[in-house]
Amino acid sequence: MSIKNRLLNGISWRLLGSVSGQLMSFMAVIVSARLLGNENYGMFSLVQSTVVMFSSVAGAGLGVTATKFIAEYKGMPEYKEKLNKILGLSHVTANVISMALTLIMILFARYIALEIFKEEVLITQLLYASVYIFFFTINGYQVGVLTGLEKFDDVSKIGILKGLFSLAFLSVFIYLWGLNGAA
Repeated sequence: MSIKNRLLNGISWRLLGSVSGQLMSFMAVIVSARLLGNENYGMFSLVQSTVVMFSSVAGAGLGVTATKFIAEYKGMPEYKEKLNKILGLSHVTANVISMALTLIMILFARYIALEIFKEEVLITQLLYASVYIFFFTINGYQVGVLTGLEKFDDVSKIGILKGLFSLAFLSVFIYLWGLNGAA
């Protein structure tokens, strides 16, 4: 496949995945806000923002690192061992950092809820949501690997499925358990 065709294919798939994912995220926001109401949706947003912040720190650019080195070395057999070492180290680093930050979030959930947000009810939500730090971080790393391998269709399909499941489960969980279900 020519570079032009590879580029067009990659752009098309990424555009499809991005637009679909953003659309489903937008729908999830609307559904969540309607089901939770103003105050609870605000608390949910605080929890969600906290998890995203911790996940961003945990990711530490490892997905981008994976993309760069795979794209650079994937067709060069003489660099296969070097690439495997880089990817292995990045994978272990992503796991260790995400587990450490998940543990930090668990240990400091009470402090964050009471001292920073001044909302006792957020302790439980922060504890529940702390698990997402691990999964968001690993997902970011894996998307980086797939992007480096030029598996843009897989990245888009995963993004679409993630959006669909998010929308469906978030709606059902909020309906059944309110703010605790949202976390």
